[in-house]
Amino acid sequence: MKVLFVQEKPFLSTALRLTLSSIGYDLIFSNTTSQPLSIIEEVNPQIIITDITEAIGINYLVEAKKKNMPVIVLSENGQEDELQKAFNMGADDYMCAPLSIQELALRVSLLTRTKVQTAA
Repeated sequence: MKVLFVQEKPFLSTALRLTLSSIGYDLIFSNTTSQPLSIIEEVNPQIIITDITEAIGINYLVEAKKKNMPVIVLSENGQEDELQKAFNMGADDYMCAPLSIQELALRVSLLTRTKVQTAA
């Protein structure tokens, strides 16, 4: 299963890639706001994980929601107005930092209705 991750922080993407690949997911990484639309069209990911604190997401979230792709929004501050903004943009779930990569993997599994494989 393909997961699109839009995030500018390489450390988080590396940790998430290692975790998701160990349980059977293929992580596609985008570190710019211009790539997600083309990735959605070319790769057709099953879910999108994005960071709202970078003021990104509006254009490609609209396209993702047209295709019924679930969206998980990550945040560093967890302010109530930011939470409201995320859900108004079409988010299906919201997580605040510091976040657990394992919990994020479980939420991906839940939203995509896939079983999480245990890492060997």
